[in-house]
Amino acid sequence: MALAWSDQFSRPHTSKGLTISHVINIIFLSLLAGAVWYSGNWLGDDPVMPNFPERVAQSGILVQGGIVWGLGAIAALLLIIKKRTHWIWSTNLIAFTLFLTLTLLPALPLMDSQRQLPLRDIAHTIVETSSPDTSEIVMVGFKKPTLVFYSQRPVTYIYGVKEAIAHIRAQGKLKNISTPTTDVSRDVFLVGRKDELDKLPLPLQKYEQRQNAGIYQLLRFHLEKGP
Repeated sequence: MALAWSDQFSRPHTSKGLTISHVINIIFLSLLAGAVWYSGNWLGDDPVMPNFPERVAQSGILVQGGIVWGLGAIAALLLIIKKRTHWIWSTNLIAFTLFLTLTLLPALPLMDSQRQLPLRDIAHTIVETSSPDTSEIVMVGFKKPTLVFYSQRPVTYIYGVKEAIAHIRAQGKLKNISTPTTDVSRDVFLVGRKDELDKLPLPLQKYEQRQNAGIYQLLRFHLEKGP
């Protein structure tokens, strides 16, 4: 039995079906190399990560990925020429492992820095500068449940800026941000995208711009507690 399998691996496979399969494999690897190489041009549609394409381009991981698949295609072609086609699937596996190591895994921290790190930083600022007993977190726009996870506090989600301001006004009278805090005052932290909060219908002295992180902005309102 062992000799039979050894004979199968040592003899070149020249059947038409296998030849077509190997050619398709080379074409697929070549297309994959081109797609990965140029995929940076297709990464600019996510408004949450506007700088992601630039960061990816600077890292060079797409170039590395394209080279890996390109070398895989060349290696497969050489194996066909030398009639050692039984090694082609091993070549594919090696190429995939290198692609995973050199491109996909390094891309994860880049995505995290664009999508999650800003919310983590904002949550850290809120936690470090306020007490859950005397503050509230309000987020405008699409819900980001991770803000609850990072801050370990309840978050009030409101879709529109005007509705959020109405909600904040309902909590108490807006005070000038320069007014000293007292035991009868509380804070409301408003989190949202900068392009949305830039249109805030309030004078600047009524709120404090605490932090800009990625596309997000953190504002702080100082209120008098209601009766």
